[in-house]
Amino acid sequence: MAQQADTLYSASDVLFYPGDDTLIEIPEDLEFTDGAAQDLTSQNSAGDDAPAAMPVESQEKASLWGIFIAGILGGFAAFIMPCIFPMVPLTVSFFT
Repeated sequence: MAQQADTLYSASDVLFYPGDDTLIEIPEDLEFTDGAAQDLTSQNSAGDDAPAAMPVESQEKASLWGIFIAGILGGFAAFIMPCIFPMVPLTVSFFT
């Protein structure tokens, strides 16, 4: 009795159609933008009732020192969490 090889996936249901290897054509009236200069009225004119996202006008840039200090404070906050604090004696005793 022959044993069947293990496979991670089965490609038996994949169909390949004969034809040319071209991609789907992009419509001529499709416009690509980076989203920075969107007009909210044109976004809501489609008729959907979904709320429109308000663009962020100004974002504060975090300095490298601010990110470093936030990381240090986050590390100390994680240190006193109940899932981390009991591991400190185990870690110290392993390396000493």
